[in-house]
Amino acid sequence: MKHLFAFCLAFALTLPWMSAATAGSNAGKDILFNGTMEADTGYGEDSWCSVTPGGSTFEVGSERKHFITFRRVSYNSDAQYMSLLGLARMKFETETAGEMRFDFGTNTKFADRVVPFTKFREVYSDGPERLKLSFKLHIKDCTVKVKATYRD
Repeated sequence: MKHLFAFCLAFALTLPWMSAATAGSNAGKDILFNGTMEADTGYGEDSWCSVTPGGSTFEVGSERKHFITFRRVSYNSDAQYMSLLGLARMKFETETAGEMRFDFGTNTKFADRVVPFTKFREVYSDGPERLKLSFKLHIKDCTVKVKATYRD
């Protein structure tokens, strides 16, 4: 009986941790955060990519899907220029990586609007800057860091 009680207690104490890990976010669900995104530029072998600073929103969806808006993400090489903007749907394959699908891209074919991301990190607090995000976007042969600060 003692073993059963100990098992039940251990399970009850780990249950909140397990549900938070499954959700993929400490910020909760169905909260729309408004904030700003920082500028950054990355370089590939013969290319560059950048994130334009400006207003952004972030929403934690269900089943490891999040939604984020960009003012603009650009990619430029000798052979190609792409501009991705607006809403992007983040689909997580692991807790820190997955792929992002941009709904809008100026003259950009669909295959190029699906971009992998890695090193996703989220810090949520009760302060005025409630949510801070960072991750890396891998656009073709170029990597750019995304950093944003949000409030609810």
